[in-house]
Amino acid sequence: MQRIPLERAGEQMKLAKAVVNDNGITLIGEGTELTRALIERLRNLGIREITVQGHPLKIEGEEDKPLSLLEKELEDRFRPTQSNPLMRQVKEIFLKELRFWAEGKEQ
Repeated sequence: MQRIPLERAGEQMKLAKAVVNDNGITLIGEGTELTRALIERLRNLGIREITVQGHPLKIEGEEDKPLSLLEKELEDRFRPTQSNPLMRQVKEIFLKELRFWAEGKEQ
C-alpha cells in the first residue's frame, strides 16, 4: 500500500483505502479501480492524495529498505511500550502486515 499524490495516480491503480471527504463521507470505496474520469472527479473535489494497493511509484526521497531493517525500526519504535500487552499486540499486527507487504513486493 502506498500513499501517493493524486497527480501521480494512473488508470487501473486500485484504492487500498476508501477516499473520504473532510466530513467523513466516503467518495470512492476501497478496492475501486481508478479510471481517468474518477481521477478527474477526485481532483475536482479537492482530493490531493490517495492510498493505492501495492507500491506502484518510486517517490523521490523514498527508499527501499530491506525487511530486516524495517523490522528493526518497528521494534525500536515499540520498545518504550514493551510492557504494555495491548501495544505488544499492535506491534505484532504491524509486523504481520509489514511481512505481508514485503512478500507481495517480491512477487
